[in-house]
Amino acid sequence: MLLKDLVKKYRRARKWQQRDLAAKVGVSQNYISKIELGQAVPRSERFRERLSVALSIPRAQMLEAYAESKLTPDEVAALRRFASRALKEKPREELLSNEEESLLEKFQRLGQRERKEVIEFIGFKLRRLGDELTTA
Repeated sequence: MLLKDLVKKYRRARKWQQRDLAAKVGVSQNYISKIELGQAVPRSERFRERLSVALSIPRAQMLEAYAESKLTPDEVAALRRFASRALKEKPREELLSNEEESLLEKFQRLGQRERKEVIEFIGFKLRRLGDELTTA
């Protein structure tokens, strides 16, 4: 789920107006509107944490929505395929397709903070996938 949809879903579940959420997290109603329309994706980890707390969104879910909002659908799909194959413990050269190599190159160009967020997201996805495999 994209961040815009996640924020809107949780805000509506609380029967809050955008201005109510804006007041709770210390921004303008206009900024909340831009987030929910997908015109803005908050880069600040602190701000996303305030959103998580105000709306009671689990941190991992917020992180996943943020990552999916920053990556293209093809990049998200490539990341999922990579995580799935990584669980099978194959050598790296067998793990990466051309598309995934391209995604890895993009990752290497990210700043330290964004890399950390992507790594946390991958860890979350691997844990979730591992849980699904053990319960199947």
